Amino acid sequence: MDYILSVLLSYLLLYKYFALFSVMYLAGLIIPFPINTLVFAAGVFASQGYFNLWMSFIVALSGNVLGDYTGYLLTAIWKERYVKRRHLEKVPYLPALERYLRRYAGLTVFFSRFLGVAGCTVNFLSGLAGVSKRRFLTFDILGNAISSGVFLLGGYILGTFTETFSDSMSLIGLMIMITFVIIIIINVIKRKTS
Repeated sequence: MDYILSVLLSYLLLYKYFALFSVMYLAGLIIPFPINTLVFAAGVFASQGYFNLWMSFIVALSGNVLGDYTGYLLTAIWKERYVKRRHLEKVPYLPALERYLRRYAGLTVFFSRFLGVAGCTVNFLSGLAGVSKRRFLTFDILGNAISSGVFLLGGYILGTFTETFSDSMSLIGLMIMITFVIIIIINVIKRKTS
């Protein structure tokens, strides 16, 4: 996973918004990328001036929502063929899962946006369970907007804080070193006078 993340981060720095959109789209569609980490990194890069924070938010949100909706539509449209081809009608817990998703579709879709990898599974299952498009999109957009905003802003704040933190630590380190020098000088003077 570290290798994949380092490749994605390099891809993000090289191709910026195109990379952010394409990775978010593919993650929503089918590939379990660590998108929360990637959005967090985009926030850190925005704090350093490599990205625009608002543009990153819009690109991440639109890429993820489009990917989620595509995954949902694929199974909603081809539900019967997909179920028969994968022999899912023989899975004993599928009817119970469909009932659960119909009943708690909004909460499931909303909270899965914060889990990153679980999102694409929920998209497919929502299509299979027959969750309405309107309900799916409402909670998908809301969940993605909040999760993308939280991770982007968290990365931005941390990126800004580390610069300030680094400067503060340098100042604190200098003050500690001066204090130790003063203590050593005072101890040397005390020993010579005693």
